[in-house]
Amino acid sequence: MLNHQLVSEIAATQWANMMVNMMGITFAKRMQEASGRSYFEVLKAFAVAQAVYEFEDAWTGVENAGDTLAADAQLMEMRHLHRLVRRATRWLLRNRPLDLSCAEEIDRYKAAMRTLLDDGLTLLPSPRAEAVQAEINALIEQGVTRHAALTIRVGLAFNQLISIAEVAHVSGRKLMDVASLFVGLGEQLGLLRFARLVNDLAVANNWEALAREAFRDDLNASQQRLAHALSMMKGKPDLLVSQCIEAHQVDGDRWLTILDRLESTVDVSFPMLSVAMRELKALEARVVA
Repeated sequence: MLNHQLVSEIAATQWANMMVNMMGITFAKRMQEASGRSYFEVLKAFAVAQAVYEFEDAWTGVENAGDTLAADAQLMEMRHLHRLVRRATRWLLRNRPLDLSCAEEIDRYKAAMRTLLDDGLTLLPSPRAEAVQAEINALIEQGVTRHAALTIRVGLAFNQLISIAEVAHVSGRKLMDVASLFVGLGEQLGLLRFARLVNDLAVANNWEALAREAFRDDLNASQQRLAHALSMMKGKPDLLVSQCIEAHQVDGDRWLTILDRLESTVDVSFPMLSVAMRELKALEARVVA
């Protein structure tokens, strides 16, 4: 088969069929519009994203629970899995040149991603970790495999696991130290609170859908740059985060005040989130400088 004269075309067709079957017929177009990358690069990014999340194994782990897991709950877990792979695909399109082979890109992240999915709960604050563990246990009791339950629920508990793997790779810092920086920044700066506001934002057209995705990209990029800056400093992760917040208290307080006001607002709008994102970027610029 490898010597077939159309081996590249056959492989591309198989991957394209897999992408459409698993992610939907509009997935490639949406990724292309959001990133400006070619369809080939979209396919390549998807191939890497689904591999590092072990998408097929996780999907099967949910699908085979059909007899004991309620249909609506099963559909929700599948949608969560779609979301994880879709966001990882977007991250790769936004952050990687994708000039390496798929195997090399996968090797760059897969081991770190598996470690984070298996052990990431130990880094979360106790109330959040206990809540996520309860969700995992409930899914396992309903027939979902442990691998699938961990992949989905731990993946959702972090803003973007692949960002953590990237910062650890670039900085040379221990993976779990970098993950602790991400968690600390998320907790101290309320980044997960802002992410929830973005996720709850209703969209009326394609432009607003693209804008919502852009907010997610910007939020992830800010957290990644902040974590990278701190990862280059010496010290324990929790202490580095505390020192950062203390050193930039004025900017941090302004950001948190705006976040509090957003959460008390009934109808959060795109302009409101734009103002908030500007303040987060201002804080980031001072930390990274």
